[in-house]
Amino acid sequence: DVVRVQMQTFSYNGTWDAARSIYRSAGLVNGLYSGISAAYLRQWLYGSCRMGVYSYLLEAAKQKSGDNISFATKLGMGCIS
Repeated sequence: DVVRVQMQTFSYNGTWDAARSIYRSAGLVNGLYSGISAAYLRQWLYGSCRMGVYSYLLEAAKQKSGDNISFATKLGMGCIS
């Protein structure tokens, strides 16, 4: 994400040029890994919300039609969540 944002903000000669420049100016931890905790938190939050929505939809489908839920229905619930 850091390289992508830097490339959108500043002018570089490609991905490797951006990564190399960020590494040289700020180092590995403060440069390339800055913001990694926010990215992990965001993915954890989104993933847990999706799992919660899918679990809710699955339980509702089980109550409606029993344990025999088709793959297409599960796929649809996964897409919705």
